[in-house]
Amino acid sequence: MMSKVIKISDYSPICMISPYTARTVLTDISNMEPSDNEVVIDFDGMVSMSCQCINDIFGELFRQIGIENFKKNLIFKNLSEGLESMILMIVNENLK
Repeated sequence: MMSKVIKISDYSPICMISPYTARTVLTDISNMEPSDNEVVIDFDGMVSMSCQCINDIFGELFRQIGIENFKKNLIFKNLSEGLESMILMIVNENLK
């Protein structure tokens, strides 16, 4: 199985704060069917994202595909420690 790749900076270079952009990214990742396919999410060039954008993308993906598929099929590449911490915080909130 070949991984599908999405580059976050193609949508919003350096910093993402727009909920509209976040919804576009979510739709494009969802169209890659992450429940059934490995999806590489490349953060190369991304410095920051708002908590709202992270929740709109990754919180919603977590709710859509569940913890097992999230852990198994989403591959985060070139992710800074700060963004990784924020994503983990959002995912942990969705576990509650």
